[in-house]
Order: sequence, then structure tokens, then C-alpha cells
Amino acid sequence: NFPFLLPKSNNNNMELVLGVKGVNFIMIACDTILASPNLLVIKNDLIKYHRLQDNFLLVTSGSYSDVRVLVRHIREAMELHRLQFKRDYSHHELVHKISMILREDFFNFEASLKLMATYYNEKEGAQLKILDGGKSIQSVDCVGQGMMGTE
Repeated sequence: NFPFLLPKSNNNNMELVLGVKGVNFIMIACDTILASPNLLVIKNDLIKYHRLQDNFLLVTSGSYSDVRVLVRHIREAMELHRLQFKRDYSHHELVHKISMILREDFFNFEASLKLMATYYNEKEGAQLKILDGGKSIQSVDCVGQGMMGTE
């Protein structure tokens, strides 16, 4: 048998998101794994990457329709902020805005959405942050997140 087996279910798909932070870089990998007892297939899953600003990437896993609604909501909040204050969010402010949106508007989806914010700027350097359903923001050096049967 194949050494890496997923739990038996009707849908043996698993989303996998990996992130590693270096001194001046961040490496991200996102895939959807299709598994059977003797076969593991990984496909490149670009729908999990969302470039919100220069040097800012939101990485998501979860129900595709929930993710689309969330990203659209974030982009609308960014545009309103730009119109009101005549400037973009800083990377740090954007992470906190995304967390606030999760907490206030997407609290019912916290189990089905997993988010990772990555960015680089001269002031803070490379940053890799986990947004835990709007409850907390954790700065980490490396992370791996998986979710079963969401595709």
C-alpha cells in the first residue's frame, strides 16, 4: 500500500497549503491532492493564490465559492479605503482588515476557510501570517495546512 493514505471518505481530495519564510523570501506551495490507496496525484492549483497588492499574497483553502466571495469582499473594502483616504492599506493594515472581515462577516465559515497572508516590505521584511478565522493573527516561520474534501 501507498505510505501516505488519506482517511476513507466518498471524496478523497485534500487541499494542501505549505509556506516557508526566509530572511528575505517566502516560499508558498498550494496543491490539491487526489488520493486512492495506491495512487497520489498532485495538481497545480493557482486558484488558491490571490495577489491583493504588490508583494502581498493571500493564500486560501476552502470551498471555492466561499473563497471567491471573501476575496471579492476584501477587494471592495480595499477600494473603499482607497477612495476615502486617498491611499492603499499598508501590508500590516491589510492583514488586520482581512482578519476583521473574517470576524465580522464570515464567522460562519471559519471551519471551511483557511487563510495565509504573505508579504514583503523593507520595514518588516518577509512575513508569513496565519489568519485563524478572524480570532487571531499568528506570525510563523513555516506552516502546513490541509483540508479534506473541499474541491
